[in-house]
Amino acid sequence: MPYLDTLLAYAVTMLAVATVVTQLVRLIQKLLSVRQDQFGKLLHDFYGQDLKPVMEREMKRVRSIAAASAATLPADSDIAASLTALMSRIQSRTTDISTEALLTEIRRTTVGTEISAELKAEVDEIMGELGRRWEQIGKIYTERFRRKSQCSSTVVAIILAFVLNIDTVHIVTEYYTDTAARAVALASLEDVVARYEKIPPGDAADSITYRQLRKEIDEVRTGVQSLATAPAPIGWLVFPYSGFGAVADTGGWALAWQLFVWLVGILATGFLAGLGAPFWYDVVLGIRKATEQARGGR
Repeated sequence: MPYLDTLLAYAVTMLAVATVVTQLVRLIQKLLSVRQDQFGKLLHDFYGQDLKPVMEREMKRVRSIAAASAATLPADSDIAASLTALMSRIQSRTTDISTEALLTEIRRTTVGTEISAELKAEVDEIMGELGRRWEQIGKIYTERFRRKSQCSSTVVAIILAFVLNIDTVHIVTEYYTDTAARAVALASLEDVVARYEKIPPGDAADSITYRQLRKEIDEVRTGVQSLATAPAPIGWLVFPYSGFGAVADTGGWALAWQLFVWLVGILATGFLAGLGAPFWYDVVLGIRKATEQARGGR
């Protein structure tokens, strides 16, 4: 059991770290309007690559039909202005929109109304094509945003690991050799899981009010303080984490090796925490289940 308990204790600690990292990254993204900017780029690319070409193509067909009846149709400049206004309106209201809602908005534009009136039998097929194109480009941007968020999480996690001295090598060693330290980490499991589960979903609104900002900053501060004061083998009060003073007398290769191991442990924490709180949440639940099954089989 010490192996499973050690893994579980370490996973709990990493979930606590990754939860704080997630809160920090989301706060930074909101302050910098990262999600809103990405959504704006998505709308811009969809307009230029998909929406405008398709609507222009269909309006040529509408004009050929309307020519016979001498009907008056909106000019190209009016059509472009209508579609551009739609993209701006969507971006100002949200950082996400469903395919169905987008198509409804497109149907209400000047060009959408004309196409619906003249191409009644084909309008659903046209909208279906736009819907598929929207979902395809949406998947590309979602994956791109996920990768950027993970990179940001890794950078923030490495910085946090250095600031609070969260050394994976030292943590694992302590949990394996110190029963009391392991027990303390395991006792905090429910609290750590509950703290993670309180994090809003990833699609939460990008805009943020002053009151919300203060609340999120307080939550991040609380999370960082909980890590800094946690009864876990982290912080600058243990070897070699108090400025390496305790090992200064060893000198030479011994000190160099200890510094190297410490650096590896810090970087390992950053990269592992950068995998994200959802990853460590699943790991904690998985190891806990395996531990309970192992105990039950005894």
